[in-house]
Amino acid sequence: MITSKTVSAPTNNTETWNQLPWKKCQKVVMRLQRRIVKAVQQGRWGKVKALQHLLTRSFSGKALAVKRVTENQGKNTAGIDRQLWSTCNTKFQGIKLLKQRGYKPSPLKRIYISKSNGKRRPLGIPTIKDRAMQALYLLALEPVAETISDRHSYGFRPKRSCADAIVASHLLLASRNQLQWILEGDIKGCFDNINHEWLIKHIPMEKKILHSWLKAGFLESKTLYPTTAGTPQGGIISPILANFTLNGLEKLLESRFGKLGSKRRSKIRSGVNVIRYADDFIISGITREVLENEVKPLVSSFLHERGLILSEEKTKITSITTGFDFLGCNVRRYNKKLIIKPSKESIKRLLNKARALIKANIANTQAVLIRLLNSLLRGWGNYYSHVCAKRAFHKIDHEIMCALWKWGKKRHPRKGLRWIKNRYFKVMKQRQWVFAAPITKKKPKEIRRFSTVGVTIKNDVFRGFMTDKPVRNKKDLDKGLKRSVGKPACCVSKGGGSSNTTSLPNQLAKDKSFEKRAQLYAAKAYSRQSGNYIDFKKVFFIAISNSILFPTEVEYISTHNIRDIKTNGHYLKDFQFVFIELPKFTKNKVEQLESTVERWCFFFRYAEDTTDEDLKDIAEKSPIIKLAYDELDKFSWEEEDLAAYEERVLSVQKEEAIWEQRLDDARDEGKQEGRQEGIQIGHEKGRAEGKEEGIQIGAERGREEGEKQAKIAVAKNSLKAGVSIDVIAQITGLSLDEIQKLRN
Repeated sequence: MITSKTVSAPTNNTETWNQLPWKKCQKVVMRLQRRIVKAVQQGRWGKVKALQHLLTRSFSGKALAVKRVTENQGKNTAGIDRQLWSTCNTKFQGIKLLKQRGYKPSPLKRIYISKSNGKRRPLGIPTIKDRAMQALYLLALEPVAETISDRHSYGFRPKRSCADAIVASHLLLASRNQLQWILEGDIKGCFDNINHEWLIKHIPMEKKILHSWLKAGFLESKTLYPTTAGTPQGGIISPILANFTLNGLEKLLESRFGKLGSKRRSKIRSGVNVIRYADDFIISGITREVLENEVKPLVSSFLHERGLILSEEKTKITSITTGFDFLGCNVRRYNKKLIIKPSKESIKRLLNKARALIKANIANTQAVLIRLLNSLLRGWGNYYSHVCAKRAFHKIDHEIMCALWKWGKKRHPRKGLRWIKNRYFKVMKQRQWVFAAPITKKKPKEIRRFSTVGVTIKNDVFRGFMTDKPVRNKKDLDKGLKRSVGKPACCVSKGGGSSNTTSLPNQLAKDKSFEKRAQLYAAKAYSRQSGNYIDFKKVFFIAISNSILFPTEVEYISTHNIRDIKTNGHYLKDFQFVFIELPKFTKNKVEQLESTVERWCFFFRYAEDTTDEDLKDIAEKSPIIKLAYDELDKFSWEEEDLAAYEERVLSVQKEEAIWEQRLDDARDEGKQEGRQEGIQIGHEKGRAEGKEEGIQIGAERGREEGEKQAKIAVAKNSLKAGVSIDVIAQITGLSLDEIQKLRN
């Protein structure tokens, strides 16, 4: 007998929406969802159906469904009934409206949104009541979907994102294997063409409710159109229905070509793996023939059962050395090194949006423009903050600054360039040309610049190694990648390195200068960084030795840093030295290894004696070792290589200094010539302006003298006629003293 503790509905309307016990509602729903997951794992589908029935009739589930649709971004979008649940009273009444008996959904409201290619995408907007009902059944469907979904499906699933799919593709293709070909899959109109009969037969929910949603139709220009296929884009339930439809593709390929890491896979050596985000997916393969002749027909047959087909124009097979675009990123292998960066189309779309935004706000204030631009740039920058986007960030910064400079010149066509520069571009924190607007009682608001954001994506491999927190799977690695943005870089011996540090040559034996060399190379790594001191990254020095370095130390791993001699205070935190003494590592069998650190040490100590089977076994248990070792090997520098590199750096710096001096000399010479020419032009211009000003002053003075003489003549004639002095003063404006002098 199935029982569940539920939250009872309020008995009167005095209990308002905000007073509902939300935490208790969430606990009730999560308890039912956990029971659904357990029933699915046991294959007890009758119990799954009963638990779903219990959840969709519970007050807690209905309350959370209404809360979801009235607090998300689409809460102000109405359906054909033009109703919104915007008040606490309407939300509370909405809970009572979610009844299965007699439920009939309304037709969808058809709207269109623009796509990046210029076409328009149709959306179907359900009414607020239908959206709440879909959210209610979504609570019952999600536990089933998460239990049976493909492992490498990342679209429209909780706790998964595009970043997870990108990291999975990097883990799949970054190692030095033979995966040279990629099938880029594109499903033609996925959401619009899914077969209704297949959905009704295979989706584990109430068939009557699902049938009514699929056959609801849509209203466009006051005309009702029926729906014969597909799930409407715009409904809450549509993404999970699409995921249910495409689930099973990965298992189908595994049954045909073997599972990654299995013995069958090693025998077939086809390298077939799939990574999917919603209806976008890629499939890897060793040869083009396998993808063309075996994989593609199998995928087409899988989709045909569900009413879907592959787009012949957009589905293509590409070499990994040529590269392909996936989820807005370009994935390509350059000389055995895989690089994922923003795609050209994505950069182009962003710049077009930014330029259009700047152009449309020519009359707005600088603060408003900065707010609008930062909103656009922040989202784009966050999306690509985990890939190799440094060059793209600098390019975008440059293009946007040029557009902002044109914006300033267009706003003030009669002002000089220096005036525009001083008006809109400031100096902030040792950075020049910062497009910033002053705000009263606050810090100046400035435009977001990508070039000020550090991006590092390899550090967690080494950090996990040294702290015995290995990256166990793709999701943990993605968390590590997200944490590593702007975090300390690594200085690694055994050929390790990163973009702004140095690496030691292979040092496997102790000598008299070993400790000094370690400190020297760490200092070099630190000094090679550029920019503001506050942005300098921490340096880890990691040394692996075949001899005993510190006889008094018992453990095979020792960590050293800089501390105060008297107080043992740790204030200088930017240097850390880690030494691994392999002779102190005593385990000599693969079966004895318990952690990633031990697998590393075993690999280094017995590298010459390790068989291929042992290496495969170690890689199976900790694939990140293989990935990290490949990366380390790419940057392995000997002492001569490092010396040559430093010599080249010095020569380049000398050339730059020479050119800087030449530029300074030419600039001074130009200033001197310009000063002399300016003085001469100034003399001529001043002479002409002085002549013109003198003529004007003389004319004004002559006019004043003539007016005064005329007044004096009038006063003399008035005195002869016997007019009083007071009257003459009022008529002429002369003072009494001046008139008295004329009388005398």
